[in-house]
Amino acid sequence: MRLLFIGGGNMAQAILGGLIAQKLSPEHFCVVEPNTDARNTIAGLGARGFSAFSTDLLDCDAVVLAVKPQMMKVAVSPLAGRLTSQVVISSELRATKKSLACKQSRIILREAQLQRRLLERLDE
Repeated sequence: MRLLFIGGGNMAQAILGGLIAQKLSPEHFCVVEPNTDARNTIAGLGARGFSAFSTDLLDCDAVVLAVKPQMMKVAVSPLAGRLTSQVVISSELRATKKSLACKQSRIILREAQLQRRLLERLDE
């Protein structure tokens, strides 16, 4: 399973750390993060970091929106209308099908259950 993280800060780093601790291969994780220091931390975990979004990154099974609420609109705008069957995982209720303009993708919400749901999806 390939995962794309939008945002590479503390939330993404914690989730990635947990997934890697569960013996999931970090090369299956891509992270879009404009901050160089955060990208370096992501690279230290073994995941691939990118400074900007590219449609090539949508060759993934799930998209994890790991950004602060005030950045959600900016973070999801490159995804709008481009998602097909990817599962979208977000802790922010503003990440809706309407704002992402995706009809096929499933949206999973709730911060407390984020990692559990992600691990369940990886086991499928």
